[in-house]
Amino acid sequence: MDLRLLYLRRLANSGKGIEFRFGMSGLVWERKRNSEAEEAIKQLLKEWIELKQYCGNDVSAASIAQKTGATKEEVNAFVWKTFDMKFPTLRKVLRIEDAKKLLSETDIPISNISKMVGFNDKSDFRKQFREMLGYTPSEWRVSGKEQNRYPRLGRILNWMNNTGLKKT
Repeated sequence: MDLRLLYLRRLANSGKGIEFRFGMSGLVWERKRNSEAEEAIKQLLKEWIELKQYCGNDVSAASIAQKTGATKEEVNAFVWKTFDMKFPTLRKVLRIEDAKKLLSETDIPISNISKMVGFNDKSDFRKQFREMLGYTPSEWRVSGKEQNRYPRLGRILNWMNNTGLKKT
């Protein structure tokens, strides 16, 4: 028996959502679109946002994939399709949103806020904040800005509202 065929049979029986078909060039295999994996990703992202787990340092597309049984690529594809941004950008947007709220509503030092929302380095937090909003965290706090200069945030907030989540 051909080793390639043996490998493909083993892959088909592995339960990893592999589908085989005969194409013009012979046997072709491809990954099936797994709606169960997509639903698991959706549920975990809802929980992740609700519990503010994006503030942790161990959060990545790979960690979500591992918890849902999906692949990292499936997680990234879901995030791109749903929010029109990459996973690290989604995480950053959510962190900056929390920082904006803390800066506006509390007197907590900026260095503490940067750690609370998941940034290890105050200078990186400052850079990311300014890049996204056009203001430094201290400028934001002093002026009490309420405008949003990051247009794709609305897409995240709409998704959260449509899935039953309320941003607090």
